[in-house]
Amino acid sequence: MMTTMNKKLLAFTCFALCLFIGFDALCASKKAAKAKAPAPAPVNIVATVGPDAISDYDLAMRIRFVMESSSIPDTEENRADFRNQILDMMIDELLKKQEAKRSGIENTATEIDDAIGRIEAQNNLAPGDLKKQLQNMGVTYDTLRSQVDADLLWLKYVHRVLWGSVNISDAEVKEKLAEYSSAADKTAYNISEIFLPVSDYTKDAEVYKTALDILKALEEGSDFPSLARQFSESASAEKGGDMGWVTEGSLDKSLEDGIALLSAGQISLPIKTSAGYHIILLKDKRLSSTAKQFELAKVTVPTSYKEKNPEFITELLAQKTCPSFIELGKKASSEGSGSLGVSLLSALPDSIKALLENVKEGAISAPLSSDEKDIFFMVCKDLTGKADNLAVPSADKVKQMLEAAKADMLARRKLRELRRNIIIEKRS
Repeated sequence: MMTTMNKKLLAFTCFALCLFIGFDALCASKKAAKAKAPAPAPVNIVATVGPDAISDYDLAMRIRFVMESSSIPDTEENRADFRNQILDMMIDELLKKQEAKRSGIENTATEIDDAIGRIEAQNNLAPGDLKKQLQNMGVTYDTLRSQVDADLLWLKYVHRVLWGSVNISDAEVKEKLAEYSSAADKTAYNISEIFLPVSDYTKDAEVYKTALDILKALEEGSDFPSLARQFSESASAEKGGDMGWVTEGSLDKSLEDGIALLSAGQISLPIKTSAGYHIILLKDKRLSSTAKQFELAKVTVPTSYKEKNPEFITELLAQKTCPSFIELGKKASSEGSGSLGVSLLSALPDSIKALLENVKEGAISAPLSSDEKDIFFMVCKDLTGKADNLAVPSADKVKQMLEAAKADMLARRKLRELRRNIIIEKRS
């Protein structure tokens, strides 16, 4: 039987290590010929973390693994660009392993094997396929086992050591439920993120460069979820960066300002907040149910045409549907007539906003006039108040979400503490 604590852990992790690697990309990267892992050269140490060390061979294996599993072209330039970030990831894994073992937490070989087996099952791979694919990529199996070992140890540590400090009150749940209930009156965004923290202000430029390198990889066709699983340090990383629907007012203002500039499917430039840099993918947007929004069409009537056809305006204003309005308008100007899609009234220029403020569905506005032309707008549909409301989760679900967020915050705080309290030396 699953205990309450285990259910909480499941809510926190969604079993992260079954998701933290971009296996869709990995599976797509099969080579016709098997690539051989480079033979270990004389070991050079690239970093020490207290009593433990990271070799240049281990780093080379991890870089190759990240390149392949994130669909980043494995070029010398990209390896150099991501070297420091990947080395920092490996340093954090050593810190996690050290802290877990100080707390008496260990993994057995069977637990690591079972975790990898679950990864294979969830990605429709037969037992042993993952090892073969790593060999085809020229990556040692120990590279994967080491990462899985670190993730398992950290999950156990969070469960056994940190979770006791996770307490969510009924008042916190009630407040969050109220936020969801009021979401219909706010614009909502369906987003994914890649978050790179800046825990030391001296590293700001380095972290910003990593953010730019990730953007470059995205522009070259790398998969956003795979990059999020590999590089993002937010709780959403285990889900490929997916944050779901968030409402206006629930995010840092810098993030909301950046998201407001995006159209669905676009990715932001790195957005700086007090915590670090965020790269946002806007997947969809839902406008406030109380905001005025219309499906519009327009017809442009050149002054020269109007003067030659004085009866045209009367005929145009008699139209009752957008298709007939557009079709007639094409007689006057084929390029200046057509559908404008759905528009938020507040986002339109003031001159057009004033014309449409009191126009009803199926009606045509007064013209926006100049010496050269008149432009008429028709409200095909008034969509105000017809936006789909976001579903309000149950109180239990909200509590689980708040617990997961707090556990993630405690885990990141602990990792920052570990970095401060041990001697870490990087070597070129």
